[in-house]
Amino acid sequence: MRVLELRVVRDTGIPDKVVLGNLENDLFHILEALKPGVIALGYDQRVSEAALRERCGGCEIVRLTSYHPEKFKSPTTAKEKTRFS
Repeated sequence: MRVLELRVVRDTGIPDKVVLGNLENDLFHILEALKPGVIALGYDQRVSEAALRERCGGCEIVRLTSYHPEKFKSPTTAKEKTRFS
């Protein structure tokens, strides 16, 4: 699933580079290695912007807005699937 998400983001042509983080160890390690100019967080990602700023120095951090959350947000979609099953 994560590889599919990576492909979808990469295929938009918006980011210069898309990488998967390491969920098992230090989430920020890859950021320190890549030294990105901008980090874009999903609107519902549970990541501390303050912690990112502390670890990534002068990197710009932006929080993206949701895209039709009434239609695509996971809990909403799950409720709809249950209701129509």
